[in-house]
Parts: sequence; structure tokens; C-alpha cells
Amino acid sequence: MANVVIRLQTDPDTLPIYLSFQGDNDLYQREHFTGGLSLNIKVEDVDACYQKIRTAELPLTEDITNHKWGDRAFSLKDPLGNILYIFSDRELHEKYKYAVKE
Repeated sequence: MANVVIRLQTDPDTLPIYLSFQGDNDLYQREHFTGGLSLNIKVEDVDACYQKIRTAELPLTEDITNHKWGDRAFSLKDPLGNILYIFSDRELHEKYKYAVKE
């Protein structure tokens, strides 16, 4: 199965929600993820969200990290085994700028 990302946005003034369906592609696999649904949740302040999650002592599947593809993010599993990828935008690394069309 190919990886598919769906952007949901009802109004240009609201933050979008991204749904990512991931297959067997090893490039996108996380250590504890074997396929299924991944919810990409864009927030204003990912560090504040991260602190709330850490305070609640929920287990992470990826610690907070700056990614060259233009975000700062962390992820965790929900009780059903879905991945929640929580992120804020960051400056895109030069090698990825060719792929972005605004």
C-alpha cells in the first residue's frame, strides 16, 4: 500500500488536520508502528504540547525532534494503536524546498 496523506481544512483561517495512511514502506516506519492510521496534528506551540504529554507520563514513540523537512514534532500511540504525530512548522531545509509548492 502506498503512503497517502489527506489534508482536512474547513476554513483558510483554521489550522489543517492531516490524516496519513501508511503501508509497509520501511522509510516511514517508526520503531513501534507496523501500519495503520497516523494522525498528523499541527499545533501553534509543539513544545507546550510536548510538556503536557510528558507531565501526563504518556509513552512516546518519537521524542521531540526538529526535522529537515520543515517541522518540529513528537509522536505517541493512542489506546487503539494509532500514531498521533504532533508538530509545528519550522524552516524547511534547502534540499526539500524544491518539493513545496505554495
